Amino acid sequence: MGRRAHSTAYLAALCVGLAGWFTAAQAQTTFTWSPTAGTGVLETGANWISTPPNTAPVTADNAALVFGASTQSHVSFGSSIDVYSLEFSGDYPHYYLEGN
Repeated sequence: MGRRAHSTAYLAALCVGLAGWFTAAQAQTTFTWSPTAGTGVLETGANWISTPPNTAPVTADNAALVFGASTQSHVSFGSSIDVYSLEFSGDYPHYYLEGN
């Protein structure tokens, strides 16, 4: 294999590796606030509809949080979280989010 063939193979492998890295870096996990959340605590897994079940968004990078109609509209959190997006929808017109 000549020098040019080695360079081309190396460049192709680099491009494939970078494409995988960018895809993984931008992946997001969606968490939906339960309509019947038992508490207003963000870190409580049972308050979320997620995969796997009972998983709070504090365990996932790039979390997409979805809030709809719920019995709990006052949501508090005690730790930092990397949030990709927030979506508010449904019949409940407002939420109050608070944290440290």
